[in-house]
Amino acid sequence: MNIVLKDTVFCVTGNFDNFQNTRTVESKLRAKGGSITKSMAQKTQVLVFGSGYTRKTEIAEERGMPIIRESELITLLETGEVEIDFSPPSVDIGEEELDALSAEARALLSQTPGTALWDKLVELIDRCPLETSESLIAYLEGHLAQWSRREQLLCLAPPTWLTHMTQGQDMPALRLVRRLSFDKLQFKSTAIKKALSCPNLKNVRYLDLSVEKKLTKTVFRALANDEKFTSIEHLGLGYFDEDCVKELDAGLRWDALKTLRFYPSDYYGVTSNAYKALFTSKLCANVEKVVLTSRHSWGSGSADILAMINEPTCLPALHHLGIDFLHYERTTHNPIYPWSLEVTTSRLPLEVSQRIDTFTLSAFVTGYYSGEDEVFDFSNLPQLKTLRLYTLPRHDDREDFLSCIDKVLHVDKMKFPDTLERIVTNVPLTYGAFARLKEARPELEYTYDPFPQPINIP
Repeated sequence: MNIVLKDTVFCVTGNFDNFQNTRTVESKLRAKGGSITKSMAQKTQVLVFGSGYTRKTEIAEERGMPIIRESELITLLETGEVEIDFSPPSVDIGEEELDALSAEARALLSQTPGTALWDKLVELIDRCPLETSESLIAYLEGHLAQWSRREQLLCLAPPTWLTHMTQGQDMPALRLVRRLSFDKLQFKSTAIKKALSCPNLKNVRYLDLSVEKKLTKTVFRALANDEKFTSIEHLGLGYFDEDCVKELDAGLRWDALKTLRFYPSDYYGVTSNAYKALFTSKLCANVEKVVLTSRHSWGSGSADILAMINEPTCLPALHHLGIDFLHYERTTHNPIYPWSLEVTTSRLPLEVSQRIDTFTLSAFVTGYYSGEDEVFDFSNLPQLKTLRLYTLPRHDDREDFLSCIDKVLHVDKMKFPDTLERIVTNVPLTYGAFARLKEARPELEYTYDPFPQPINIP
């Protein structure tokens, strides 16, 4: 069996003669492009074993996982790959075992669709040997097809599957995947191209390419010319340049694409020319929604890309704007402030602000900020009809969360244009500021939408 160092997930254990300790081995593997797990996690692919006794070697043997010794490790570090004497164990599974897995699947599918249910299905699929998983996958396919389109977007490829895909390993389970996200992962262009080339990955509707590495234009070329991605509805981008856009624009038409997600505070190296090229490309002819996502900070620079929608050929179908702070990594302060909204919407050209009829604001809410006179003002979106407010607590204290909503959002004091018709939120409408707003503005339509993880749902 040939083991390639780059993009492989290792666990290191035991004593070594040529290395000071396991941490030294781990650092050298990382430096060459490998990934490390401290324990024998599900995503672990190879165990690096020195000498002595450790429970991890027993676990690896029980799982049928390859183990490399110190001499093989040295070769791996020197050349980037090593050939070892190992064959994956063949697992025979009889009809009774398949029947048991199918029965377990039936029991799970009787539950309400959600992230927790999808995680259980993934665990069930991972227990089924690849060689005999086809019938189970076909059964699950039929049931997941009955979920709503929104519920299907909960079917996110887990990290273990992503790792296999980046090594070029296709598997039937990928037909169940509706969301594929490389958000903040360390995969490079070659690994991403291998993942996207998997034939069974043909039902994806949500693709996020905001990886830590800068992707090359060859990734976008492969993406743009693959028929199975013409059904993409939601595309998230990290680093890209004009050459990447040219590759996308020269490829197949993505008529289904309706949402673009950007991370401007992270990928500030993207130039204005790259954004303009994207906004005027045929790829964006039908894009209706732009989402600006923040992980670390917010300011005028984060919203500058909106000022580039300044020609009739730029995003001609755009009418929905979103600001998303649910990725925000701070835990002690609210990322959401009235000025965040004002700075953002003020960057919109007048012609565009007049066709924004839906606005979505998503954020973690914790603690409070001073200045109760500071309120969220939506009146500079003169044709706004629908306001969507999604908030999540940092901690599982419901009463504290509801109290924070009052302190932070000041919903009953928000300023709206006369065109506003409806408010959609995952916050209970019978409590605090929302209840007061309903009493003060009974003519508005109010919808409680408790659907989980609104960050990932267009």
